[in-house]
Amino acid sequence: MTVNVSIPLDSSGMMLIRWPKKNYQNSFTHIPFYLLIDYAESGEKTASSLRLLRANQGWNLGPGYAPIDTCMQLWDESEELRRTALESGAVQDKKAWLTAVQTYWDTVKSFFETDYGTSVAHLFDEAKQAGNPEDAKLYDQVKADFGTLYANAVTSYNRHTELETALAGKLKDAFCIIGWSSTGTTDIGVNPFHSEYVNVGTHAAVANTILQRDFLQQAPVWVSALLAIVFSFGIIVVIRRFSTLVQIIAGVVLSVIVLIVNQLIFNVTGIYIFIISPVLALFVSFLTYSMVSFIISEREKSFLRKAFGTYLSGDVINEMIEDPSMLKLGGQKKWITAMFTDVKGFSTISEALDAEHLVKLLNIYLSGMSDIILEQRGTIDKYEGDAIISFFGAPVDYKEHARLACRAAVLMRRKEVELNELFMREGMSPNPLLTRIGINTGDMVVGNMGTERKMDYTIMGNAVNLAARLEGVNKQYGSWLLISDMTKNEIGDEFITRRFDRVRVVGINTPVQLWELVELKDAVDSATLDFLRRFEEAHCVFDRRDWKEAFKLFKALREERPDDGPSDAYLRKCEAFIQKPPADNWDGVFSLTQK
Repeated sequence: MTVNVSIPLDSSGMMLIRWPKKNYQNSFTHIPFYLLIDYAESGEKTASSLRLLRANQGWNLGPGYAPIDTCMQLWDESEELRRTALESGAVQDKKAWLTAVQTYWDTVKSFFETDYGTSVAHLFDEAKQAGNPEDAKLYDQVKADFGTLYANAVTSYNRHTELETALAGKLKDAFCIIGWSSTGTTDIGVNPFHSEYVNVGTHAAVANTILQRDFLQQAPVWVSALLAIVFSFGIIVVIRRFSTLVQIIAGVVLSVIVLIVNQLIFNVTGIYIFIISPVLALFVSFLTYSMVSFIISEREKSFLRKAFGTYLSGDVINEMIEDPSMLKLGGQKKWITAMFTDVKGFSTISEALDAEHLVKLLNIYLSGMSDIILEQRGTIDKYEGDAIISFFGAPVDYKEHARLACRAAVLMRRKEVELNELFMREGMSPNPLLTRIGINTGDMVVGNMGTERKMDYTIMGNAVNLAARLEGVNKQYGSWLLISDMTKNEIGDEFITRRFDRVRVVGINTPVQLWELVELKDAVDSATLDFLRRFEEAHCVFDRRDWKEAFKLFKALREERPDDGPSDAYLRKCEAFIQKPPADNWDGVFSLTQK
């Protein structure tokens, strides 16, 4: 009998599911799929055992091959009908196959009930007594083979019958949905009540909702909008004469009452009202009304100090308080310096620590590094895990932003040594925290970006991207602090630097001259200066494409200072070019393919 079922849909055209009250495991009957496989295999094993049994010559002693041939014929016919049904998908073909299968198993049942295992064994004994004594051993062997084959067939048949009985008890007149639910499956979703819910259970919940006609309906959007308006004005009328404390208590109580009433309506009628907006409107209305005077008087100063105090220096905050227009959306182009940092292998470190110790370690590290940035008049844009994004020269303008950024980077490297001594001594980290830093100077767009309700004072632009790329390029040169040529040109002679290659980084086509920022000039000893001088000489030989001579020079440098990553990096470059020199028209610029 055909029944038309009308399924209500929500505003987006989706069906609302009536989820079971219990979890997935306790909501449905579950059957391991391997039982179905075992069931099918036991049937095939029974047929295979019968086929082997048919080859025994014991059938010639009396019963003949007809009984077992009938079983084999019916099996072959059912298999052929099964293939036809699978190929066509027609209902009549499926019925014909199922009928043939039932006939086959009824015949097999009758076959085993006849107990040929006993009767044929007696025939073997009679033939042995009546026959030539010299053939006695042969009769015994064939009899034993017959008994073994018959026993195997009986075992397979009994297993198949046992599984059929067990499965029929659970599957008869039931809707069956097949899907992955094993421990290692990725076919897991969510529902409103569980953060993990096997997706095959979702299909079952949909089917159950339709079969039970237990549908949910979503109230029109205008109902929520109307309630939001009524609650917003109604709460103000109710609480306007009360004190601030009573207003807050009344607002909370009314919000809870609304939620309870909404739940009762849902349980009784199955109608779902999107109540979040009305409740939020009620809550926001009474809270706003209660706190309006305080918000008006303290809003600007409180907001500025709370929002920017963690990543702006004090003089920058004071300027923003004096000129609130700086908080308006939008930005301006400025020539400033950006710095990006990242800790080498921090993922490995984080995997070795629990959440509490990881947060403690990260807070100590970020505090030490951030304090230096702020002391050097920098602005912290954001934290991304262990990484710090900062810039110098905005919002307050000052000319020495590149120098202060480089000075901050050098001091951060020194601070890193101090922090690692603490981390290793206290056992706070399995490995030292080693920081890669990239610095670039250029035109960047800086200002408040986002929305009127949520904005960030941040930077963007091609020069910002280059600073981020320089931090990553450290990995390829074995260095820790890279600056661009634009930054190098603005820092004067206060720092010691080491020249690297001209490169094209990912996403930026213009070649960039790389410089390693080594240290402040007054902190470098004569041995290091001599080492850097010889490194530059080796680099000049490298630039002339005398790969073998450059290889010798860089090898000597690496042997002198095995922990010098750039020497090792250029040694590998020389080895590669000795084996396969670059093209004659190569412009000397390395195109980097990794960020």
